Amino acid sequence: TQVLGLNESFTAPGAGFIFGAQPSTQWLDDAATDGWITDNLFFNQQFLQNTSKNFNAKITLEPYKGFRIDMNVERTFTENHSENFKVQNAGEGFRHLSPLDVGSLKMSFFTLRTVFDGLDGNNLSKTFKQFEANRAIVSKRLGSGTHAADGDEFVEGKGKYSQEVLIPSFIAAYTDRDASTMKTDPLKLLPLPNWRINYSGLSKVPIVKKYFKTVNLSHSYKSTFTINQFSTDLDYDSGDPFKLNPNTQNYYSEYEIPDILIQEKLSPLIGINVRMKNDISARFDYKKSRTLAMSFTDYQLNETKTTEYTVGMGYRVKNVYIKFLDFSKKTKKIPNSKTANKDAAKGSTAKKGSDLNIKLDFSIRDDLTTNHLLDQNINVPTRGLKTIRIAPAVDYALNKNLNLRLFYDYSRTIPATSASFPITNTQAGMTIRFSIQ
Repeated sequence: TQVLGLNESFTAPGAGFIFGAQPSTQWLDDAATDGWITDNLFFNQQFLQNTSKNFNAKITLEPYKGFRIDMNVERTFTENHSENFKVQNAGEGFRHLSPLDVGSLKMSFFTLRTVFDGLDGNNLSKTFKQFEANRAIVSKRLGSGTHAADGDEFVEGKGKYSQEVLIPSFIAAYTDRDASTMKTDPLKLLPLPNWRINYSGLSKVPIVKKYFKTVNLSHSYKSTFTINQFSTDLDYDSGDPFKLNPNTQNYYSEYEIPDILIQEKLSPLIGINVRMKNDISARFDYKKSRTLAMSFTDYQLNETKTTEYTVGMGYRVKNVYIKFLDFSKKTKKIPNSKTANKDAAKGSTAKKGSDLNIKLDFSIRDDLTTNHLLDQNINVPTRGLKTIRIAPAVDYALNKNLNLRLFYDYSRTIPATSASFPITNTQAGMTIRFSIQ
């Protein structure tokens, strides 16, 4: 409070503290010994320490013209610490009471190797069965002895439902890594790159250039790994880390992690967009996504898989004149037009039309959610829909301010379970858009 927050001798609370150094437990103990912190019994203000670490890296590669690769890596980590550092009873020293750490983690990830996983002979997910098998491997890495409840496949205090066994086993299975070398602490995982690829160079190839104006190919991959919240296990004792939970015969974990969420998108896995010389356009998208929500409280995995195919066609008819839609009085001759020459020869005046855009979109989307239960050999479909959609539309500009659109949109959903019923929706109509410039 005297000079830059330091006392007259520039010793308290220290240059490191006023310039942002984070105090450790030892620093607090030393500060209390030096009399910098009140020993009043009624002092109840908590010691709070908030940590946030953000890492973001992007790189763009262009090996040759028209071929572009955008890659990014992201990691966000937060941790908030709180405790009561005080004298609780007269004549006693300072104590660290009720320490609590709460935080979250989100980062870019890579689980592409298992996105196309199939079913085994018993109609069960191969990757989920690998997750179950990984538990014995991870348990052997973490200790020795025999687990009292789960047998000699698992070591003492690290059974098949131990959080410290389940998490690395789950991550190893769904990233297709070796469980014997997988990191066991999820908070120390490193982010992995995601990417987007675009290629437009095919339109420069002579045989393609002859028929196409543009040809664009695209591919995108994005995966995120999220721990929405981890918190200190209040039953964990740092002085006795081998304290057993009498109900599970597992050691208490330092942190409680109730669930892990992995979201993965190939949007698109394959994307093709072309425009031909005769003004016909076409596009094709094949998209795939997956969401994995693993709960470590009820030991089940909620998996949602989505596959979508989209086909789009378009055709632009230039200079279309629709007489009954022409409300103008002025006429304009179409220069260099065979039609105009014929009309002029007949003594009439040709009118200039507008482009007529015809589009047709067709898509099939298959969405299925399944629950996988540990050690029960059951896959339970809980929700799912197959949606078929057809949507033609016609656009016509009456003039520079007025646009007319006719559309028809048909969709049909077919449920994957008996909990819902098929639904068909049809929309059709005309839209008139007037722009004031």
